[in-house]
Amino acid sequence: MKKLICLCLLMLVVTGLCISVGATTGTEKAVLACSSGVQPGKTIAISVNLSGCGVANGYTVELIYDHSLFELVGGTWQPQDTPFGTEADVGTFTMAQPAAPNHQILTFTLRAAEDAKIGPMVDITCAVTLHTEEGDISVPVQGVTIQISCPHNFVKNETAEYRIELPTCTEPAKYVKSCSRCGARDDNQEFTSGKPLGHNFKDREFTEYLAEAGDCQNRNIYYVSCAACGLKGEQVFEGRTLGEHVFDNDCDAKCNICFTQRPVTHIPAEELSSNGKGHWHACTRCEGKVDMTPHTPGPEATPEAPQVCTDCGYVIAEYQAHVHEFAPEWVTDEENHWAECPCGEITALEPHSWDVMSPTLHRCPICGAEKKVDAPTENPTQPTQPAQSQPEESPSIWPVVILGGALCLSLIGNVVLMVLLIKKKKQ
Repeated sequence: MKKLICLCLLMLVVTGLCISVGATTGTEKAVLACSSGVQPGKTIAISVNLSGCGVANGYTVELIYDHSLFELVGGTWQPQDTPFGTEADVGTFTMAQPAAPNHQILTFTLRAAEDAKIGPMVDITCAVTLHTEEGDISVPVQGVTIQISCPHNFVKNETAEYRIELPTCTEPAKYVKSCSRCGARDDNQEFTSGKPLGHNFKDREFTEYLAEAGDCQNRNIYYVSCAACGLKGEQVFEGRTLGEHVFDNDCDAKCNICFTQRPVTHIPAEELSSNGKGHWHACTRCEGKVDMTPHTPGPEATPEAPQVCTDCGYVIAEYQAHVHEFAPEWVTDEENHWAECPCGEITALEPHSWDVMSPTLHRCPICGAEKKVDAPTENPTQPTQPAQSQPEESPSIWPVVILGGALCLSLIGNVVLMVLLIKKKKQ
């Protein structure tokens, strides 16, 4: 039991020694920090954080810098920004008494020389030594890099390096200000200088300045334009070349002015166009018809569907019920007359209505049919009526005159007929 207790105590002692050694060897770390730049004659603060170095009996911190560029003018250490004292003048500070980790921050104040050269990057570091019971331990520190920056004095500088816009016809050149010390430019400070160039109008034959279009026998008329900014002027001039041929459309093959011919190819549409005469492919550039073809009739129209072209679907004929069209000429027989339709249908029979034209001829005034009848005869069975006494009248001469005239006309006609026959026989 005693041996076990002794072994445990030995292990605790060894572990404690290892922890003590580890706290002061290999794990120490100091952090150096500052701003990225400083101007000539201005100060900069360099902070050294020793919190990662652990607890020690004391620290010695030496700031390492270029004494020709900087001067150490003071410094403080936490917790209450206590001044370094006279030892800060040599750039070394020794803290003889232990301090808590959050109080282990030292701040050195450096002033850049008035004549420090502007632009170069400068390295600053420090050497940190821990004072422990086992001896002094050096702690590596990663340095910082700062730049000597310029206290700019921005002024107007009209050189090409700081020109951001060239002068135009209406506006002068535009520049940005630059530093008179280092030449740095300030893009937020712009200024103009000089005078505008003014317009330079030239005779330029550009389509956008066309004043009056010519044709194949007359030249185009143009407005003058500024060669610098393109502004259109008010003056016009005659171009060197003739205008274009004049066509009615893109598919017109003959110029309307000089009648020059040009090859033309229609561009047919994919869909078919149609009318009552046929179907075709319409030209997409003009009203021309390509591949005009008569319709191909499908089955005759029925009450269920019209007759259409089997190629383009054009409706050729709608179904229509038959309408009788009776001829204007009458069809007759001995008793009736009627009208007929080409399909064979007839109107209702109508009996003739006879008009007496003469004792032997009767005619229907509606259809023109005629019929002959026998002359009327006396009825022998009819009793003879006694003649009534009439007053005596003097005989009339008119029947004799009419009969004589008829005989004369008949004689003259026979003579003329005989003369014509004789002439014809001689010929």
